[in-house]
Amino acid sequence: MPKINKVRLPVARPYVPKDVKGGSSWIGVPGARHIPSSSDPVFPHFTSIIADWMQAGVEMSEEYIIAAVKLAAAQVDRARERDLAALRCAERREAAAAKPHLPGAHCNSPQGVVYYIRRRQWVKIGTTTKLRDRMRDLMPDEVLAIEPGSYKLEGELHVRFAHIRLSPSCEYFLLDEDLRAHIARVVAKVGPPPQGLTIDDFLSATP
Repeated sequence: MPKINKVRLPVARPYVPKDVKGGSSWIGVPGARHIPSSSDPVFPHFTSIIADWMQAGVEMSEEYIIAAVKLAAAQVDRARERDLAALRCAERREAAAAKPHLPGAHCNSPQGVVYYIRRRQWVKIGTTTKLRDRMRDLMPDEVLAIEPGSYKLEGELHVRFAHIRLSPSCEYFLLDEDLRAHIARVVAKVGPPPQGLTIDDFLSATP
Protein backbone atom coordinates (compact mmCIF):
# COMPACT_ATOMS: atom_id res chain seq x y z
CA MET A 1 0.00 0.00 0.00
CA PRO A 2 1.38 3.46 -0.82
CA LYS A 3 2.07 5.78 2.09
CA ILE A 4 -0.88 7.96 3.12
CA ASN A 5 -0.37 11.58 2.09
CA LYS A 6 -0.07 13.68 5.27
CA VAL A 7 -0.61 17.05 3.58
CA ARG A 8 -3.06 16.82 0.69
CA LEU A 9 -6.58 15.49 0.88
CA PRO A 10 -6.64 11.81 -0.10
CA VAL A 11 -7.82 10.89 -3.58
CA ALA A 12 -10.32 8.06 -3.96
CA ARG A 13 -8.45 4.99 -5.13
CA PRO A 14 -8.69 1.20 -5.01
CA TYR A 15 -7.21 -0.18 -1.80
CA VAL A 16 -4.26 -2.53 -2.32
CA PRO A 17 -3.07 -3.97 1.02
CA LYS A 18 0.34 -5.38 1.77
CA ASP A 19 0.80 -9.13 1.82
CA VAL A 20 0.48 -10.84 5.20
CA LYS A 21 3.88 -11.75 6.58
CA GLY A 22 4.69 -15.37 7.36
CA GLY A 23 3.77 -16.43 10.87
CA SER A 24 0.88 -13.95 11.06
CA SER A 25 -2.06 -15.01 13.22
CA TRP A 26 -4.25 -14.45 10.18
CA ILE A 27 -2.64 -17.29 8.24
CA GLY A 28 -5.33 -19.84 7.38
CA VAL A 29 -8.16 -17.31 7.50
CA PRO A 30 -10.09 -17.20 4.18
CA GLY A 31 -8.81 -14.24 2.18
CA ALA A 32 -5.88 -13.66 4.57
CA ARG A 33 -3.71 -12.49 1.69
CA HIS A 34 -5.87 -9.34 1.47
CA ILE A 35 -5.40 -8.35 5.12
CA PRO A 36 -3.11 -5.32 5.67
CA SER A 37 -0.04 -5.65 7.85
CA SER A 38 -0.23 -4.60 11.50
CA SER A 39 1.85 -1.49 10.75
CA ASP A 40 -0.70 -0.24 8.20
CA PRO A 41 -2.98 2.61 9.47
CA VAL A 42 -5.91 0.66 8.03
CA PHE A 43 -5.24 -2.38 10.22
CA PRO A 44 -6.86 -1.15 13.50
CA HIS A 45 -10.02 -0.19 11.61
CA PHE A 46 -10.03 -3.54 9.84
CA THR A 47 -9.75 -5.54 13.06
CA SER A 48 -12.52 -3.49 14.68
CA ILE A 49 -14.83 -4.16 11.73
CA ILE A 50 -14.03 -7.88 11.75
CA ALA A 51 -14.62 -8.06 15.53
CA ASP A 52 -18.04 -6.44 15.14
CA TRP A 53 -19.01 -8.77 12.32
CA MET A 54 -17.87 -11.87 14.17
CA GLN A 55 -19.77 -10.78 17.27
CA ALA A 56 -22.84 -10.44 15.07
CA GLY A 57 -22.35 -14.02 13.88
CA VAL A 58 -21.10 -13.26 10.38
CA GLU A 59 -19.11 -16.17 8.98
CA MET A 60 -15.86 -14.88 7.50
CA SER A 61 -15.11 -15.53 3.85
CA GLU A 62 -12.70 -14.02 1.37
CA GLU A 63 -15.45 -11.68 0.12
CA TYR A 64 -16.09 -10.40 3.66
CA ILE A 65 -12.37 -9.91 4.29
CA ILE A 66 -12.05 -7.85 1.09
CA ALA A 67 -15.13 -5.83 2.03
CA ALA A 68 -13.78 -5.19 5.54
CA VAL A 69 -10.45 -3.98 4.14
CA LYS A 70 -12.18 -1.58 1.75
CA LEU A 71 -14.47 -0.29 4.50
CA ALA A 72 -11.49 0.22 6.84
CA ALA A 73 -9.59 2.12 4.13
CA ALA A 74 -12.62 4.36 3.58
CA GLN A 75 -12.77 5.08 7.32
CA VAL A 76 -9.10 6.10 7.31
CA ASP A 77 -9.68 8.42 4.36
CA ARG A 78 -12.72 10.03 5.99
CA ALA A 79 -10.86 10.54 9.26
CA ARG A 80 -7.97 12.17 7.42
CA GLU A 81 -10.37 14.44 5.51
CA ARG A 82 -11.98 15.52 8.79
CA ASP A 83 -8.60 16.19 10.39
CA LEU A 84 -7.39 18.24 7.43
CA ALA A 85 -10.66 20.18 7.24
CA ALA A 86 -10.42 21.00 10.95
CA LEU A 87 -6.79 22.07 10.51
CA ARG A 88 -7.62 24.35 7.59
CA CYS A 89 -10.56 25.83 9.51
CA ALA A 90 -8.25 26.60 12.43
CA GLU A 91 -5.72 28.16 10.06
CA ARG A 92 -8.43 30.37 8.54
CA ARG A 93 -9.53 31.50 12.01
CA GLU A 94 -5.94 32.34 12.96
CA ALA A 95 -5.42 34.25 9.71
CA ALA A 96 -8.63 36.22 10.23
CA ALA A 97 -7.64 37.04 13.80
CA ALA A 98 -4.22 38.25 12.66
CA LYS A 99 -5.61 40.35 9.81
CA PRO A 100 -5.61 44.07 10.69
CA HIS A 101 -9.02 45.72 10.81
CA LEU A 102 -9.52 48.24 8.02
CA PRO A 103 -10.83 51.71 8.83
CA GLY A 104 -14.62 51.74 8.74
CA ALA A 105 -14.87 47.96 8.56
CA HIS A 106 -17.15 47.87 11.61
CA CYS A 107 -19.88 50.27 10.49
CA ASN A 108 -22.43 47.48 10.82
CA SER A 109 -21.68 44.22 12.56
CA PRO A 110 -24.10 41.46 13.65
CA GLN A 111 -21.65 40.71 16.48
CA GLY A 112 -21.70 44.34 17.64
CA VAL A 113 -19.18 47.15 17.99
CA VAL A 114 -18.17 49.30 20.94
CA TYR A 115 -18.07 53.01 20.16
CA TYR A 116 -16.35 55.94 21.85
CA ILE A 117 -18.01 59.23 20.95
CA ARG A 118 -17.35 62.72 22.31
CA ARG A 119 -19.84 65.40 23.29
CA ARG A 120 -17.96 68.38 24.73
CA GLN A 121 -15.57 67.01 27.40
CA TRP A 122 -17.58 63.81 27.87
CA VAL A 123 -17.17 60.44 26.12
CA LYS A 124 -19.99 57.97 25.73
CA ILE A 125 -18.93 54.32 25.66
CA GLY A 126 -21.69 52.19 24.20
CA THR A 127 -22.41 49.27 21.90
CA THR A 128 -24.53 48.75 18.79
CA THR A 129 -24.92 46.51 15.76
CA LYS A 130 -25.99 49.40 13.49
CA LEU A 131 -23.45 52.13 13.96
CA ARG A 132 -24.72 54.73 11.51
CA ASP A 133 -28.30 54.55 12.79
CA ARG A 134 -27.06 54.84 16.38
CA MET A 135 -24.86 57.83 15.57
CA ARG A 136 -27.78 59.54 13.85
CA ASP A 137 -29.70 59.19 17.12
CA LEU A 138 -26.82 60.44 19.31
CA MET A 139 -25.42 63.17 17.04
CA PRO A 140 -21.87 63.16 18.52
CA ASP A 141 -19.43 66.02 18.21
CA GLU A 142 -16.74 63.48 17.29
CA VAL A 143 -16.40 59.73 16.82
CA LEU A 144 -13.15 58.88 18.58
CA ALA A 145 -12.89 55.12 18.03
CA ILE A 146 -14.82 52.01 17.04
CA GLU A 147 -13.78 48.47 17.96
CA PRO A 148 -15.33 44.99 17.63
CA GLY A 149 -17.19 43.99 20.77
CA SER A 150 -20.54 43.88 22.46
CA TYR A 151 -22.10 44.10 25.92
CA LYS A 152 -19.34 42.15 27.67
CA LEU A 153 -16.60 44.53 26.51
CA GLU A 154 -18.84 47.55 27.12
CA GLY A 155 -19.47 46.40 30.70
CA GLU A 156 -15.78 45.84 31.34
CA LEU A 157 -15.01 49.37 30.13
CA HIS A 158 -17.73 50.87 32.29
CA VAL A 159 -16.22 49.19 35.34
CA ARG A 160 -12.68 50.20 34.39
CA PHE A 161 -13.59 53.88 34.01
CA ALA A 162 -16.23 54.03 36.76
CA HIS A 163 -14.17 56.63 38.67
CA ILE A 164 -14.69 59.17 35.87
CA ARG A 165 -18.31 58.30 35.06
CA LEU A 166 -20.70 61.26 34.98
CA SER A 167 -23.30 59.27 36.92
CA PRO A 168 -24.21 55.58 37.48
CA SER A 169 -27.31 56.04 35.32
CA CYS A 170 -25.54 57.19 32.13
CA GLU A 171 -22.72 56.01 29.86
CA TYR A 172 -20.75 59.26 29.71
CA PHE A 173 -17.21 59.49 31.08
CA LEU A 174 -14.85 62.42 31.57
CA LEU A 175 -12.23 62.52 28.81
CA ASP A 176 -9.15 62.40 31.06
CA GLU A 177 -5.62 61.30 30.16
CA ASP A 178 -6.25 57.65 31.03
CA LEU A 179 -9.29 57.42 28.76
CA ARG A 180 -7.47 59.32 25.99
CA ALA A 181 -4.61 56.83 26.17
CA HIS A 182 -7.01 53.87 26.01
CA ILE A 183 -8.79 55.31 22.97
CA ALA A 184 -5.44 55.91 21.27
CA ARG A 185 -4.55 52.24 21.80
CA VAL A 186 -7.86 51.15 20.28
CA VAL A 187 -7.26 53.30 17.19
CA ALA A 188 -3.71 51.99 16.86
CA LYS A 189 -5.03 48.42 16.99
CA VAL A 190 -8.10 48.57 14.72
CA GLY A 191 -7.57 51.75 12.73
CA PRO A 192 -9.40 55.09 12.67
CA PRO A 193 -13.20 55.17 12.96
CA PRO A 194 -15.49 55.58 9.95
CA GLN A 195 -16.11 59.08 8.64
CA GLY A 196 -19.41 60.92 8.24
CA LEU A 197 -20.92 60.10 11.63
CA THR A 198 -20.80 63.41 13.54
CA ILE A 199 -23.56 65.93 14.16
CA ASP A 200 -22.07 68.23 11.50
CA ASP A 201 -22.09 65.40 8.95
CA PHE A 202 -25.74 64.57 9.59
CA LEU A 203 -26.88 68.19 9.63
CA SER A 204 -25.05 69.00 6.40
CA ALA A 205 -26.70 66.04 4.73
CA THR A 206 -30.18 67.23 5.74
CA PRO A 207 -31.95 68.92 2.80
